[in-house]
Amino acid sequence: MCSIPLGAYNVGMRYPLLAAGLASLVSLLQASLVQAVAATAPLPQALPALPVASLPKIFRPSDEAFDIRVDLLEMEKGTAAAYSFAKREMARTHDVHCEAVCAEYLDQTGGQGLSDPPDPRGVAMALEAVRGGSVRGLSVLGWDLLWGKLTQQDIGRGMDYLQRGAAAGDPKAMRYFGTANLAAGRLAAAEYWIRAAAYRGEPVGLLLLAAVEESGGLGGTPDLPAACRYDYLAYIYGYRDARIHLKQLADKGAPGAKRYNSMVIIWRAAHGHRTLSSDSVAQAAAFLETSFPADPEVLDALGLLYENGYGKGFMDFDKAMALFEKAAALGSQDARSHRAHALAEGIGCKRNPSAALAEWRALERLDNADALAWLGYYSFWGDLKGAGLGKNAFLAYEYSRRAAEAGDPFGALNLANSYADGIGVARNYALAAEYFRVALNCHVVDEGYARRMVDRCLAFAE
Repeated sequence: MCSIPLGAYNVGMRYPLLAAGLASLVSLLQASLVQAVAATAPLPQALPALPVASLPKIFRPSDEAFDIRVDLLEMEKGTAAAYSFAKREMARTHDVHCEAVCAEYLDQTGGQGLSDPPDPRGVAMALEAVRGGSVRGLSVLGWDLLWGKLTQQDIGRGMDYLQRGAAAGDPKAMRYFGTANLAAGRLAAAEYWIRAAAYRGEPVGLLLLAAVEESGGLGGTPDLPAACRYDYLAYIYGYRDARIHLKQLADKGAPGAKRYNSMVIIWRAAHGHRTLSSDSVAQAAAFLETSFPADPEVLDALGLLYENGYGKGFMDFDKAMALFEKAAALGSQDARSHRAHALAEGIGCKRNPSAALAEWRALERLDNADALAWLGYYSFWGDLKGAGLGKNAFLAYEYSRRAAEAGDPFGALNLANSYADGIGVARNYALAAEYFRVALNCHVVDEGYARRMVDRCLAFAE
């Protein structure tokens, strides 16, 4: 039986539905994938049948814009305030997505706070939202069918609804579906959908993967280095408390924890976080260089630090290029892409745009996210025209879209600008807000600027 220490990750405070239902869901799915709630509990009513052909298939950009508003309000003022806002908007607009979000809150907490029991009215509300075309409503019903406390449990139907919601592009459905696959022991599918959700601004599932690895759940043995890597990824994609947990593990001497805690410091330094002390960055760099001299992930991260610099003594273009070369020779695709950028700009080497473009073209065929992001960047600016990549707005958008979908934070930032300014694609302020938020979560853009852009795009999206 999987034992997932949710409390250690503080998941419940930010994602109440996940925290409230996961332990129960794990037990139900792993026991036999068909068990319902205890026989002593009143049997919930069965969910009415919904014709498959009529199930919603499109998650609208306006749905994502509304989710961002609700999430920001919940972070600032709490669950009850966010639910009240969603309820007012539902009454004002009669929009089915607003109705589905209200249903989600009722399912989670009764709409008032984490201590309140789920409200069965949420099921009926989600059902009406689905009949009106809401993908989120379908995701809510899918979780209800898996959980089996507000409606009769139906594992197959619940998984089908969640998969449909995820395939339609709902980031929360991606997270729910990934979580359900994790509870069922389907680790490859779980990681795929949890990562997809993280790339769209829903990183908490990465913490659940970390928790499973740390506890040795799903019948395995604890793998602390793997758990620490998931914590590291969760931090990169926006769950900042993951850094606290990593440091706690590092202080306890957990295998892999000091490595990834140091990697977090290097990531922050390389991406312009000026709250770090130079000593802490120097200590992290020295530890990684000494302890992992043949680790391509570490070498590539250090290369970015020395390329971008962090205060006095850290900018060293020659050292950055040498690190990229070594990491690339050890098999790192990202290092190959970073080396190509150095060649494109003449950083630590003679400028060679043709060689840079040839490398990025080779990596494009491998769907390398960093290479796609750079191809998008140079397609916008046109700086590689002489090498064969001229200014092309559509390619700037298309490469950025592919990079963002593959998880590159800079690709997400470039995609946000494409949607905000209509670069190679029609203006779409809702999607611009979504990807500005992803870039903000990933710490690759000035926080004040990104928040202003999110607010501006949300205002235009109304």
